[in-house]
Amino acid sequence: MNKISSTLLIILIFISCKKNNDKKVVKIDDKKIDTIQDSQLILISPINDTLLLPCCNSFKWKSNNDSSNYRFTISQNSRFDTILFDTILYAKNYFSKFNFQPEKKYFWRVIQDSDTAKSTFQIKNVIGNMNGLFVASISKYNWEMTQGISNLISFDDTIGLYKEGNKIHFIYG
Repeated sequence: MNKISSTLLIILIFISCKKNNDKKVVKIDDKKIDTIQDSQLILISPINDTLLLPCCNSFKWKSNNDSSNYRFTISQNSRFDTILFDTILYAKNYFSKFNFQPEKKYFWRVIQDSDTAKSTFQIKNVIGNMNGLFVASISKYNWEMTQGISNLISFDDTIGLYKEGNKIHFIYG
């Protein structure tokens, strides 16, 4: 190997080592996440098409710059021109009680000053994949007109679920 080849090889090794040093590993909830050091916003969850339950989901992010507020947005498309939810938050998380449609992809983003972080999530079709008979705990009120009181009655019974096209049918005897 001549001097020029060995010098070029050393320079390439140095550049590749330098490139790897630009990354930083952040530990969040006992998980290591590789991030780029210059980024102000890091989305924690949900990310990369995570499957979520239809209701009550938690969105979390991290910021290297403690800004006073964050703009949190959920959309039906990646261009964010079909907005489902848009708000200003002062915390680095949001607990959503929004009922999302199953088997649909959603997009979410957080904006802080001039930095934007985006990701996607999908909703599981929990009931749509259930067919058959299931045991369920049922609670109902029984109104007694003569005494003017109601009694709570709880019991276990069988319910049926089946899917026909896009409709889910619920059967209860």
